Amino acid sequence: MLRRVRGGLALIEVAPGIDVKRDILPYMDFEPIIGEYGEMDARIFDADPMGLEAELLNLSLPERVIYDPERNILFLNFEGMHVRVVEDVKAIWDICELRCREAGKRVGVIINYDGFRINQDMYDAYAEMDRHFLANYFSHITRYATSAFLRAKLGETLSARGIAPHVFERREEAQAFLARRSGDAGHRT
Repeated sequence: MLRRVRGGLALIEVAPGIDVKRDILPYMDFEPIIGEYGEMDARIFDADPMGLEAELLNLSLPERVIYDPERNILFLNFEGMHVRVVEDVKAIWDICELRCREAGKRVGVIINYDGFRINQDMYDAYAEMDRHFLANYFSHITRYATSAFLRAKLGETLSARGIAPHVFERREEAQAFLARRSGDAGHRT
């Protein structure tokens, strides 16, 4: 990659594995300014999603899945996430399973879906994940999203797949619902 600087164009980045003298300079009609340059992120050249949304929000997936042992609640912060492929669902599945095993008991779950997106062909895999966790780790799931459209879409999609959506507008509503349900021993949704 080149950048215009005082005095011409400077080489600022090269792809991984590129030798500047062998792979770039012989094919150029001019010689760029060459000082210190970096290596481009290898993810650019990979066919898989780069995971930039989580990175741009400064949250990795493990940072988005937090267990509060005092309240026995697993918080899933999926704000701004985009689930595109089955590997995205698998990554969520893996970190949630890890957190639940660490808890050592069934946990209540609150999910923040503000700005969340999921590709249409991923809904079944996502619903299967919910079913697995309700059967094995979660006592209850409650969700919230400020977008009325997203609440309606999530509610419709989850209901169509046999999962009670429990999607609220505000976090406080979701927490209150979970607190009420947790008091209802033996009933999982």
